[in-house]
Amino acid sequence: MKTLLFAVLILPQFAMAALNGTWTGWAYWRYQGEGPKCFAQMKFSENPEKFVLKGGLIDCDVVYMETDKREFTKDVNGELILDGQVAGAWSVDGAVSTYKWEEQYNETTVVHVNMRVEGGHMDYKEQWIESDGSLLYDIEGRLFQGQ
Repeated sequence: MKTLLFAVLILPQFAMAALNGTWTGWAYWRYQGEGPKCFAQMKFSENPEKFVLKGGLIDCDVVYMETDKREFTKDVNGELILDGQVAGAWSVDGAVSTYKWEEQYNETTVVHVNMRVEGGHMDYKEQWIESDGSLLYDIEGRLFQGQ
């Protein structure tokens, strides 16, 4: 019984700690279906109450984007709260953690982000959707922890 209790208490901590640190890899930044393979880097911290995107960048030589800091509160019901509003959801299923959220970029563009973390790698997807439903940017990549 002690072993089972230890496993129940310790496994969620590993899942929450999985996102901490610097993640480095590549991403394709597509516009109208075409785009280069780019260098990508993101920094995170996470604890049971918060998930913080400390910053990040995508560098494609001809185009470059930096990501500002965002601090999400992790609701016990699986919601991500940003600036007092529900922005998305988070979940842990075994060794897989997922984080999904939306942000209003401007009056006509919403950014949808989906991250799936398993072990030391992250699958990252970001789509910029215009108010008419068209896809402006499609950014998709894989990053590795501690690179």
